[in-house]
Amino acid sequence: MNTQHTKLQTTFLAFLCIGMISCATATMAAGTGDIAAAAQRLVQEENKKFSKYQDAVQLIHRNASTFESKNYNAYMDTLSADCEGRSLTADVIKQMNTLDMDLQIDIVSFEVLPGGTDSKVKIDCVQTTKKVGGKARFVDNEMHSIHTVVKTEDGWKIGKSKILSIHMLHDED
Repeated sequence: MNTQHTKLQTTFLAFLCIGMISCATATMAAGTGDIAAAAQRLVQEENKKFSKYQDAVQLIHRNASTFESKNYNAYMDTLSADCEGRSLTADVIKQMNTLDMDLQIDIVSFEVLPGGTDSKVKIDCVQTTKKVGGKARFVDNEMHSIHTVVKTEDGWKIGKSKILSIHMLHDED
């Protein structure tokens, strides 16, 4: 058997290999296109869900920022009039207002949970609260909670918050 190929045979094999690679690449691209299209659909669904509840999500951010800035009236305004624990929250806020302490609150993640309606939605939220100044003692923490946000005459308000976990954050030092 002759292992040497003629120039014509070599050219033919090269075109055959290129054709096979092109076919495989086109097949992979089609598969990648299906994956990309599915991912794009998922992003569009999430964007629709987010945009429908955008004001409710912004309320969660406003709740954190008004607390952080010690604007307690604005903070209380993020809670619905019939919010579970509203009076206890008001008492805690009054006590915290007397402390020499500055906090930084960051929303680490949030997810609008399925099953929301035009008047009620649940938002799964993880936030960190860290002391950034002042003499009062405070333990930095990460809190995971689910906020039930309800639509009122005045817009979206927190109707209930269920704390799932609180993890104390400690410096490695």
